[in-house]
Amino acid sequence: MKIKKIFNPKIIPVLISIAFFFNTTLLYSYPVSRNLLRVPIQKATYTQMLTLQHMAGEAGDPNFFEDGDFKPFYGLTCITKINKGTGISNALAEIQERLRYEIADVLKGEGIIKDDSELNRYCRFLSPDSFHMTVRDIDPSDEYNPERKPFVGVVEPQFNQRLTQVSRAFQRMEAQGPISAHIKGVKFKDVSKLVNQQSVVIGAYVEFVQGGREQIIKIGDMIQQQTGADVRPFPGHITLAYLLKHPGGKAFAKIEEILNRYADISISDFLIDTVDFTYFASMDNFVTVLSKDFKSGAVSFVNTDYRQLTGDISGGFNIGHSEVEKSI
Repeated sequence: MKIKKIFNPKIIPVLISIAFFFNTTLLYSYPVSRNLLRVPIQKATYTQMLTLQHMAGEAGDPNFFEDGDFKPFYGLTCITKINKGTGISNALAEIQERLRYEIADVLKGEGIIKDDSELNRYCRFLSPDSFHMTVRDIDPSDEYNPERKPFVGVVEPQFNQRLTQVSRAFQRMEAQGPISAHIKGVKFKDVSKLVNQQSVVIGAYVEFVQGGREQIIKIGDMIQQQTGADVRPFPGHITLAYLLKHPGGKAFAKIEEILNRYADISISDFLIDTVDFTYFASMDNFVTVLSKDFKSGAVSFVNTDYRQLTGDISGGFNIGHSEVEKSI
């Protein structure tokens, strides 16, 4: 009588994969209830980040968790900052607070949320620290993270390449003086995204005067020519909040009515005198790398060391920048 083999060598790769999965599960815990990213050490290598991405899943909006917390979404972008504490920032923050109160009132009135603590699940407002107008997006791009997935970091060669390219673009820009504009009206941007379960921007829109729009577009084009980044429309807006999901017909109609009342409101004059090359870790968390001054023409190198900027020590990138456990 022949004895059948009970061990099949082909099963070895499967066993290794299972062992790796359980080892990674012990090393990285991902409690969805609070959307915390817990890591026993502060830094994660690229492979570990991909494992975390797989464990976290990619369902839903690429920028937000289900409860409204920001997902890590890394990128490089050229912007004009709205400095906190300035008249413009204060005016935008005041409008933002009024919208927060009115939208929360609608959602509570329709029984969609119980109290203000649940507002983030439907409408997430950005910190005034993050107010900015995008001049030109660089990455994610068709070259880096073409599918625009969260959890995909900016790696060091990519950062250094973009730093060189944007620095070259900034150096070639002449001193031209500030660009005059006015912030007027708060509206939805691309509201049709709600159909595909994607978040929708609630933004304050920028109206340019004296050819200012053409000047900003030209600046963006100079950056695009050096970086080869994807060409995208320039909307000219400052994001105040994101509507994360469709709250239902009646509630949505009431929110539209609220925004209609703000559609033509005059908010503030806006003098654009700098453009910054920035590193984003999430939708409301960025650090300036380079800054171009339109008055003097000078280029300031602010945070150009990749490893210091990202907290990286091993060619990967950290989660939440500096905190082992972070709830945004």
